[in-house]
Amino acid sequence: MINGIGEFFNSENFMPHGHCFLWQPEILWLHIFSDAGIALAYYSIPAILIYLTKKRADLPFKSVFWLFGAFILLCGTTHLFSIWTIWHPDYAIDGILKAATAIVSIITFFVTCRLIPRALQLASPEKLERLNAELISNIAEKDKAQAELKQAYIQMEHKVGERTAELTSNNEILVNQIKERKITEKQLGKAMERLASSNDELQRFAYICSHDLQEPARTVASFAEMMAKKYNGKLDADADKYLGFMKEGAERMQMMIKSVLDYSRVDSREEKYTEVDCNKVLTDVLQDMQVVILKSGATVEYSHMPVVIGDPMHFAQLFQNFVSNALKFHKAGNVPEVMVRAERGQKEWVFSIQDNGMGIKEQYQEKIFMIFQRLNKREDYPGSGIGLAVCKKIVDKYGGKIWLKSAEGVGTTFFFSIPDVSAE
Repeated sequence: MINGIGEFFNSENFMPHGHCFLWQPEILWLHIFSDAGIALAYYSIPAILIYLTKKRADLPFKSVFWLFGAFILLCGTTHLFSIWTIWHPDYAIDGILKAATAIVSIITFFVTCRLIPRALQLASPEKLERLNAELISNIAEKDKAQAELKQAYIQMEHKVGERTAELTSNNEILVNQIKERKITEKQLGKAMERLASSNDELQRFAYICSHDLQEPARTVASFAEMMAKKYNGKLDADADKYLGFMKEGAERMQMMIKSVLDYSRVDSREEKYTEVDCNKVLTDVLQDMQVVILKSGATVEYSHMPVVIGDPMHFAQLFQNFVSNALKFHKAGNVPEVMVRAERGQKEWVFSIQDNGMGIKEQYQEKIFMIFQRLNKREDYPGSGIGLAVCKKIVDKYGGKIWLKSAEGVGTTFFFSIPDVSAE
């Protein structure tokens, strides 16, 4: 047993990795500096995660941060050991490090998948805004009641005399009620401050979580793809199927993380409001989508677009999401036809995107603007179900409106309005 272990770790029969580089200094130093730089970057990320978890004691799902930290440390160690094997052919240890990295990465993937449903149950900013609106309404009602009580108090003062004793008693009751309402107002004010702070923290958490998870998710997807290429057909059918599940799950996780990041960036990124030439923005978007348009054989036409005040990135997201949906959800055998228009209202510009696609049933026309809501199976129409939610959030940010008209089997027209700040 001991001899077998010793033979496994025996490196006398192997050549150092440097022989593969023919000991050329420029190749050697290129690999040394590259692996060292990657290892340094990997080692710095766990330090950031530790700092984050220490500073944010209330941060949920800390276990996944520790798993990601362990996974990233192992990744950095494999790169450091690649430098060692240039001169020392200890490939058995190198293989053990890579196997440990693979095991921890797989565990991290499954733990992350289990946490996603719980993360989705966190209260959304929209829900917090609704609660905030209800609190404001309650305060207004209480202010109204207080005003009515004061008016009643003034009326009772005119009946001083034979009813003095009764009015004195009523006055004491009213004073107590006013004190209680003032206390309630203070409590409601503090609750509103806590809700506003909680809303900001939730937006920051969504941005930080989705942003920091991108690289680990990309790493998991890459390793899953490498394993699938290397072992596909070499193991049994179940193994091939499981590797396919891993690759598909990792790619779906990347897409979901990117979608959450795009959604959170609507509020978290610093807007640069300026004059936006919608003609140029739409032309750039259609140029970026040229491959998809040519593949589907679609025709995309548009009328003259206005110049508005806003953030060019927001309008690019609006056009890209609406046109992309029009191309994606078309009837089988039909060539997609898309028409983009803009019309001047009294104090706003009304944009419309019309298609000849599948159409949307009336009972689903409000649901589609909710985050992660899908009307079709993922295998039939890929996507995260967040595009229209992003559009609604952007339009709401400008104080505009978003709606649609649709007939099943005929097509759909999406509308959104943007206030014309220049006219004001």
